[in-house]
Amino acid sequence: MGQADVNVNLWLKDTKRFADLFNAILFHGETVILPENLHPSPETTAVSLQDAQGKNVVKSNTVISS
Repeated sequence: MGQADVNVNLWLKDTKRFADLFNAILFHGETVILPENLHPSPETTAVSLQDAQGKNVVKSNTVISS
């Protein structure tokens, strides 16, 4: 795993950041995912999100689940 992946994982471990990012991307800014309802999962998986042009904008191996 490269340094960029490590940095993204550290950034996404903050539940407020995680909720803000996914609310913006998935729900057009509407507050659907609440940080207080999230907790780290012992499992890891890859997450990759792309912008409208198909460019990867987020890649993570950290999972936060509700």
